[in-house]
Amino acid sequence: MPAIRFVDGQTFHPDSGEVRRDGRVRRLEPQPAALLALLAGRAGTVVTHAEIARHLWPDGTQVDFQAGVHYAVRHVRAALDEGHRGRLVETLPRRGYRLRADALLVPPGASPSPGVAGQTRRWRRRVVLAVAAAVVVATVVVEQRPNDHHARMLALLTTLHDLVY
Repeated sequence: MPAIRFVDGQTFHPDSGEVRRDGRVRRLEPQPAALLALLAGRAGTVVTHAEIARHLWPDGTQVDFQAGVHYAVRHVRAALDEGHRGRLVETLPRRGYRLRADALLVPPGASPSPGVAGQTRRWRRRVVLAVAAAVVVATVVVEQRPNDHHARMLALLTTLHDLVY
C-alpha cells in the first residue's frame, strides 16, 4: 500500500506502521496501524465501532473490543501528535470515528485514497463516455456536410483530449 500523506506534513506508511514527520519516526503497533489505514481509506466517512472491531480482530477473538478500539485510537492520535483535540481523527459519540477528509494531502498526479480514487475514476469514466458520444454525434453531422470538417474535427478532438488528460 502506498504512503498516505497528511496536510500537516506527516506521512503514514501502512506496510511498516510508521508515521514520519521532519525526520522523526513513530512506529505504530499492528492494530493502531490497521486502524489508521482503515480511517485513511475511508476519510470523511464515519467508521463505526463494530466495523473497526471486525477490521482489527478476526472472528472468534475474545477481547474487550471497546477498550481495544479506544487503545488503538489513543495510539493513532499520539502518533499524529494530536492528543485529545480530534484535529484529524474525530470522535462521533456512540457512533465511531472519522478521519477528516481535508486531513489527507493528495498531490497533483498522485493516486488519492481508495475511497476518493473510486469516485475520481467514475467521474473520469463519465466524462470520457460523454466526450465519446459527442465525437460520434459530431462525426455523423460533419460527414453529412462536406467542407473543412476534418480540420475542425481534429481541433475538437485535440481540445477534448487536453481537457480530459
